[in-house]
Amino acid sequence: MEQHSSENALSPSERSYLINLLNETLSIYNRVTEGLSEAQLAYKSDPNRWSIVDVMEHIAIVEINIFAFIEKSLGKSTDPSRRDEIQVTDKQIVGIITNRNGKVEAPEPVRPSGKYSDAQSAREAFHNHQTKVIDFVQTTPADLRHRYWRHLVVGLVDLYQAIVLTTAHTQRHLLQIEEIKQSVGYPKS
Repeated sequence: MEQHSSENALSPSERSYLINLLNETLSIYNRVTEGLSEAQLAYKSDPNRWSIVDVMEHIAIVEINIFAFIEKSLGKSTDPSRRDEIQVTDKQIVGIITNRNGKVEAPEPVRPSGKYSDAQSAREAFHNHQTKVIDFVQTTPADLRHRYWRHLVVGLVDLYQAIVLTTAHTQRHLLQIEEIKQSVGYPKS
């Protein structure tokens, strides 16, 4: 499994890896979601599929909810004895979660429901959240490697990996937006 420092705080390389991943995801998010018309944002290739604005809402909801869990978990005791239960590395998580070959049904609480009135609201929620997470990763003295969360696809992960997973989840859905844009009936403007 991944190495962590003897002080149980994030090592400089762990911080750097995660900050780079977060910044890369933010850059992709901006490239993929900016400059789209209302028709493009609302387009659905099928009535049962999500639109781009639906995907943007889902991304914001998942990111915010998982990070709220992480923040809440920081008040719990660490448990180094559970490290061996983790079956995936940080990089494996990115590969598993960004793989678009399989479909995972989103749980009801994180499905798009019109929480954000428009794409700009979802974009602002995501940007504000990403800024908060980047600041957290840059400054936290917390032991993220000995607190845990169970994900339905990859199993038990530590809280550092939960941030990796959330970021990979966003990248997965940014790929979904690119797929929407390649649909036959997708508006040109």
